Amino acid sequence: MNTTAPDSEVLAAFACQQVVARMSSAFDAGNYQAGLAHYAPDAVWHRPDGVLSGIDQIAGYYGNRSPSLVICHVLTNFVVDFDAEGIATCSYYSMGFLQKSDEKRTLPVAMPGVGVLWRYHDRLARTEAGWKVIERRADRIYEPMG
Repeated sequence: MNTTAPDSEVLAAFACQQVVARMSSAFDAGNYQAGLAHYAPDAVWHRPDGVLSGIDQIAGYYGNRSPSLVICHVLTNFVVDFDAEGIATCSYYSMGFLQKSDEKRTLPVAMPGVGVLWRYHDRLARTEAGWKVIERRADRIYEPMG
């Protein structure tokens, strides 16, 4: 999207950003069903540990998370480019803070320091139900020193 884009493109770019932000916010809150609603049924997520194909595999990934896991994604530097009619790529940085525990999830948790920083490239398609994520890719930028 260029800075002189028509209003309709600006609104579409904002809508794509909102999908990504609301999806991340839902997952951070442990509301996986609300987060999954932002994926297309045949979405593909390319992860370092393999590829998740389809909403059922993505749901399985989230369903296996520990209920005591506390995670927070801070999203920034959104850039939305329109690849074709009704297809957009939303690129942004995602800084993740993670706390694992065997105890019940309670807030606030002790913050062990900065977690990870990734650069995401989410492809979205305009559907009758709004913009949906059809493909996710991420590049690792920073990880904790081990």
